[in-house]
Amino acid sequence: MDENEATVAAYETGIAAYLAHTPSAPSALARWLGALAGDIFAPGARVLEVGAAGGTDAGHLRAAGFEVIATDAAAGFVDYLREHGFPDAQRYDVRRDPPPARDVDIVFANAVLPHLRRDETVPVLQRLHDELGDETVLVASVKLGDGAGWSTEKLGAGRWYTYWQPEDFTRTLGEAGWVVEEARIRAGRFDDWIGVIALPARSALRDAFDERASEYARSDWHRSYAAQLVAASPLQPGSRVLDVAAGTGFVSRAAAARIGAEGSVTAVDISEGMLAALSRDCPTAAGCAPIHPVLMDAMHLQFPDHSFDAVLCGAGLLYMRPAEALREWHRVLRPGGFVAFSGMQADEPPAGRLFRLHARAYGLTLTDRSDPLGTPQRCQAALEEAGFEAAQVTPGRVHFTEADLDRAWDIQARMARAELATLPEEDVGRLRASYVAEVALRVRTDPEFVVAKTLYAVARRP
Repeated sequence: MDENEATVAAYETGIAAYLAHTPSAPSALARWLGALAGDIFAPGARVLEVGAAGGTDAGHLRAAGFEVIATDAAAGFVDYLREHGFPDAQRYDVRRDPPPARDVDIVFANAVLPHLRRDETVPVLQRLHDELGDETVLVASVKLGDGAGWSTEKLGAGRWYTYWQPEDFTRTLGEAGWVVEEARIRAGRFDDWIGVIALPARSALRDAFDERASEYARSDWHRSYAAQLVAASPLQPGSRVLDVAAGTGFVSRAAAARIGAEGSVTAVDISEGMLAALSRDCPTAAGCAPIHPVLMDAMHLQFPDHSFDAVLCGAGLLYMRPAEALREWHRVLRPGGFVAFSGMQADEPPAGRLFRLHARAYGLTLTDRSDPLGTPQRCQAALEEAGFEAAQVTPGRVHFTEADLDRAWDIQARMARAELATLPEEDVGRLRASYVAEVALRVRTDPEFVVAKTLYAVARRP
C-alpha cells in the first residue's frame, strides 16, 4: 500500500471523525471561487470537485450558482454525499481514473493535491490538463512548507502530506501545462496553505497575446526581426507560405512582398486579437500575395500533409515545445520545402536578462525561454531531430527603440505572470520600480543594452 492508498484508507475508516472535527464553514478556497461566480465565471459554470469529502465546499459553490459534480476517492464519502444533497456523487481517484466528466469549466481541488507524493504531482496535473482541454480552469490548494511526511491530526490514522513553497508549486504546475493567474497564502488552524487559480498554458498564452494585440503592431523591433527572417529565407515567387504564430503579420507582409501576387500566405495564430489586428492592418498590396488569417494552434495544424512550400515562424518557438512544433511543420511541408524560424541567442535580449536578475532578488528563479534554441548548434540539432536536413543558422542583431523598451516591464511581467503571482503585491511593486528605473538608466548609458543578438535558422525537408 503506497502513501496515497494509505491516506484514502485512513479516510475510509475515519469519516465520522473527519466530519466531527472539520469546520462547518466552507474553505477559504471555496469562498474565493464562490466570489467569482457571475463575474469571472458565468452562472451555471460546471465545477468538478476532486475530494468533496462531506460536501461543505460543494454546497457553498452550488449556492453561489455553480453546477457541481462532487467526487471523492473514498467510497464512504461518496455514500455520505449521495445521502446529503449530492445524489449523483461519484467515486473518482485523480491518480488513476479518467475525469468523470469532460465538459467542465473548473476543476476544484481543495486540500487534495498535498496527499500526492511530489513525483506524482506533475503526472496527475498533466493528465487533468490533457484530458480536460484548454478551456478548463484549475482552482487548487496545497500546504505551505518543506518536505513531506505523515500526519495523524484529526483522524488518528496517518495521512500523507507533501509541502510546497510557492515558486516550486508554480514551477510544477508549469511542467504539467498550467499557468498560475493568481495565488494566495492563508493561515490555517494547523498549517498554512497556498491557493492558486491556474489556466492551461495555451489558454493563458492566447489571453496574453489578445491583451497585447492593440500595441503589438507598433513594435519596431518585431518588424526588423521579421524582415531579417524573410531575408534569410530562400522564398521563391509563387510559393505557398505558412506563417505560424503570425501575430499581427510582420512576417506575413514581408513574405507576401517576396513571393508576389501568384503566391499565397496562410497566417495562423491562436490569438483572435492578433488575427483581428492582422486582418485590419494587412490589406493586400499591389504585386503582393494575398494573406489569409486562420485561427489555429501552430503545434496542431489542421492542414493535409505536403500543403506548403515554406513554413516561417518569427519569434514564436519560445512559446512552444520545439520538437513537437518542428515535427508538425515537417508534416505539412512538401518534399523539398523549407522551414525557417527566428530566435534570440541564449540570455538575450538584455532587457530580459536584466528582468531575471531583478526577479532573483525577490526569490524568483526565472528560466531563459531562449535557452533551448539559443545557439546555432541547438537549432541544428532540433531541426535534424525533426527530420530536416541542410540546416543553416545565421546570427543577427535587432535594435530596440526607446518606445520598445518603454514597454519592457509589461512584456516581461506577462511572460512571468505565474511567478509574479506568488509574490506579495507590494514586492511586485518594488520589483517593477527597480526594473523600470534601471531599464531607463541603461537605455541612456549603455549602447549594447538596446541591441539583441538573434538567430535565423533555415532547413529543408528531404
